[in-house]
Amino acid sequence: HVLNEDIMPEFIKELLQMVDEFLEHMAALEAENQDLRAQLKDSGSEPALQAVEAVPVLVVDANEERAATLGSMLQRSHCETTVEKDSAGALKRLAAETFSLVFVESDLGGEDGIAFIQQVKEAAPDADCLILVGFTSADKAVQALRLGATDFLIRPVQEDDLRARVGELVQKQRIQRRSKKYLAD
Repeated sequence: HVLNEDIMPEFIKELLQMVDEFLEHMAALEAENQDLRAQLKDSGSEPALQAVEAVPVLVVDANEERAATLGSMLQRSHCETTVEKDSAGALKRLAAETFSLVFVESDLGGEDGIAFIQQVKEAAPDADCLILVGFTSADKAVQALRLGATDFLIRPVQEDDLRARVGELVQKQRIQRRSKKYLAD
């Protein structure tokens, strides 16, 4: 440090020590991320999705066939998927269970999935919320992002794209949990 340590108040010394420790921790996380990227490259699969426990995911879609298809793709990506057909059922689930990811269809059969995003974020602030939109609905995707959605997927959803997005979000959540744990210690 460029400051003269003899004249620094004790709290500044402690603060600088904490910053140094935090930077070391972040460097360790980056090294771990590089290892995971190498595993991904070598194995051809998403390391974030090779978790011991399945990733809990809620799908909210009034279209049963579309929801079942998305649910099947998510299960192949090591996700434990729960499907609700409307916002009322989804809010009850969010109150009773913890989900890492919530997929919301923009058209919930008479309900506005975009407006529902705010309710999801209030009920499950730690969950990442993805909005599913049609090919011509870029304005809906932007609106959903402004209301708190983490990301969006365009229908029809491609399984490789879904797998990559889920893997990225799961990895991001792991890093956030580790950082929170480190800061709490």
